[in-house]
Amino acid sequence: MSQRFEIWMQDDPQALLRVVGLFAQRSLVPEALTAERADDGLRIMVEVAGVDAKGADILVARLREAVLVIDAGRREATPA
Repeated sequence: MSQRFEIWMQDDPQALLRVVGLFAQRSLVPEALTAERADDGLRIMVEVAGVDAKGADILVARLREAVLVIDAGRREATPA
C-alpha cells in the first residue's frame, strides 16, 4: 500500500534534506517526491510504497516534531 505524505515547512535550504532523512532512517525510498516553494513556505509531497497505516501515522508524528516543519499529514495514495 502506498502512502502520500504532505509536509509544509519553513523555507530553508535544509528542509528537503531533513524530510528525506526521516524516510532514509527507515530504509524507505520514495516512489515520488515533489517540492514547491510558496509564499508561506515549502510544500513537499512524498509518496512511499510498503508502509501500512500505523507506520505512516508514526512517520507523520516524527515529521511534525522535526525542526522547520509547520505541519504534516498523510493519506493513502490512489493507484494511477
